[in-house]
Amino acid sequence: MFRSSFSLGLLARWSGVSFVLVGLTACGSGGGGGNDAGVYNGPELWAHGRVSGSSGAGQGSALSGADVVVTVDRNGNGRVDGGESSATTTDSDGAYTLTTPASEGDRVVVSVRRDGYAPQFRTLVAGPYGEALFDVTLTELEPLTCDAAGCALEGRQLVLEGLPDGFGGSAAVFNPVAQADAFPGGFEERDGAMLISGVFASVSLTDDSGDPVTTLAAPVTVRMAVPSDTWNIIVDMEPGTDRVEVPLYSFDEEAGAWDADGTGYLVDGAGALIPEADLAAIRAGTYGGTVAAEGEVTHFSYWNVDWPVESHGCVSGVVVDSRGTPVPGATVTLRGVSYNGSSTPVVTAADGSFCIEVMRSEGPGEDVDQDGVTGETQSVSVRVVNDGKVYDMGNVDIDVAAATCGGNCTDAGELRLTAANELDLQVCTINGTVRDVRGAPIAGAVVVAWDDFVTSEELLAVCGTALESCMYTSVSGLDGSFSVSTALFGSLTLWGSATTEVDSTRMAFRYGQRWSPVCPTEALQFTLDEGYDTVTLTVTAAGNIISWTPNDPATWVTVDSSADIKWMVLADMGNFAGPVTFGVIPGGATQVFPTSGAPAALVSGDEISIWSQYTSADGYRVISSGTGTVP
Repeated sequence: MFRSSFSLGLLARWSGVSFVLVGLTACGSGGGGGNDAGVYNGPELWAHGRVSGSSGAGQGSALSGADVVVTVDRNGNGRVDGGESSATTTDSDGAYTLTTPASEGDRVVVSVRRDGYAPQFRTLVAGPYGEALFDVTLTELEPLTCDAAGCALEGRQLVLEGLPDGFGGSAAVFNPVAQADAFPGGFEERDGAMLISGVFASVSLTDDSGDPVTTLAAPVTVRMAVPSDTWNIIVDMEPGTDRVEVPLYSFDEEAGAWDADGTGYLVDGAGALIPEADLAAIRAGTYGGTVAAEGEVTHFSYWNVDWPVESHGCVSGVVVDSRGTPVPGATVTLRGVSYNGSSTPVVTAADGSFCIEVMRSEGPGEDVDQDGVTGETQSVSVRVVNDGKVYDMGNVDIDVAAATCGGNCTDAGELRLTAANELDLQVCTINGTVRDVRGAPIAGAVVVAWDDFVTSEELLAVCGTALESCMYTSVSGLDGSFSVSTALFGSLTLWGSATTEVDSTRMAFRYGQRWSPVCPTEALQFTLDEGYDTVTLTVTAAGNIISWTPNDPATWVTVDSSADIKWMVLADMGNFAGPVTFGVIPGGATQVFPTSGAPAALVSGDEISIWSQYTSADGYRVISSGTGTVP
């Protein structure tokens, strides 16, 4: 069953973000969330934590110089005015601390930025206690390669078309299943509707002067590759057209909220429309090509392909200490067991009570999370943070009936905080098999395991001064088997990558990531679901016949003389087959140069270039290229 990428908001420490609320500090008397900006005599929120950075290929390292800003819309006017933000930067250990005025019920947005990394945002509602421990890992952005046709990431996970000349930048594309902790804000619309994400991306653009650009004068086309993990949650917004329409969302960084922002549609790896008739194969995971979401946008930060879910459930309960006394100010977070996601942490009231909205279970024939499986019982794991300690309170199955807080919620009962359910550091050993999207084992894959928020001191304490008790990196065997071990608190990340020489012309690059809130007790099937192949083409000319081997479908063919370009044809949609006759336009292509008429004759010394990009039968992208000289 697909674990749908559903969440209601802030991810807790065991999902890659650490968040604790304790102790509210009085700052003068009176005051509250409704005071005018700059005039405040109420309590303060103390925010502190640690920022690390990761490229996804190894354990995160502390990031110094990251900018951390905490904003509170205390006057409730929907924007950040003067006096409603506090800022600091991280020190050499990646640590930061600051205070900002905040009263119970105030909406707080925390942003973390550093050059070269995708920014991170979290939202929370201040409770009766006001210490916020917020640890976060920033993902390193990858450079965009730009030419006259646009900008793209290597492997074309993200493509931008129609940008002005001279534009450049960097970006990162995220899999909501494997990288839910990187999702900015909450998995919810501004108005509260829950979101099921198919893919999201962060884009940082610069103009021809190198200055950052967030708003464009004219729309550009953005194309994001949808990971196969989320294919089965794709739903056509407008059945009966020539395409599969999908909803686009953009992130409002100041408000820390997602907004519906246009409609996109599905295309293949070459940008050709995917017809509605192919949707069933996509949802079943049998579609033999790349699936990407494309649409027009006029501004950039984060973009997301989401489906809103209006009907949901809720969980209520009471947190008590080991003696049965209610615990106010504890932070409760529910994370999906049957779905991939986490709810917004809630701070317990003075009587220890809490209520959190979650994905509800499904009745017969229902498919609330649109994953193609009906009648599912949804369950969540419960963890409580109090006084700097984290407690695992087990799992709760959610009722079928739709409910919101204040209604008839699933009752989790009394959650008693005892030494027996307190979490601590452990050595976690993970065994499994690395495979590709078709289930074939991958030999020679490098697998790395880590917990971003285990400090180096904690790592040495658990694994030994020479790390003799841990082996956090491993190379898979001929059967794809691997075994790694690392110090774990509760935010396990597995990263795998492999480079394989398929034959003398073809190289295969595979990579993937997996997250787990607990140490797996059974062998894992670790799928490297992302990647691409590169193919080196041998290009020849015999008379006016241009051919290449392997005979991959071509996207464009060019012929250059010593002085200038002589002939160029470009595929209209998709690719065209070879061989081709010089000066004769292949079917499904357009002659780009010369703009009219026949080209000058082919002569000895002319250089021929072939380039193509398509999707192989197993769903990975293929980039083929080669050059040859006319004899």
